[in-house]
Amino acid sequence: MSCVVAVMGEISFGRIGSGLTSTIHDDGSVSTVPDKWCDCCELTRNAYGGFEVKDATGEKVMWLCSQCRA
Repeated sequence: MSCVVAVMGEISFGRIGSGLTSTIHDDGSVSTVPDKWCDCCELTRNAYGGFEVKDATGEKVMWLCSQCRA
């Protein structure tokens, strides 16, 4: 009899319209972060790992998700 083991990494999920994304991490902990609108890909993305672009006055003018930031 052979045995197969599947190893899973982190998983993220969110309820449509809730504005929140929850992530179950490798260690079993759960974190919830707000979703934001990405100004580059124009999709609602998880705010974790995003990047704010500010102008000279310090006002936020753009937000990029982690995929567009890379």
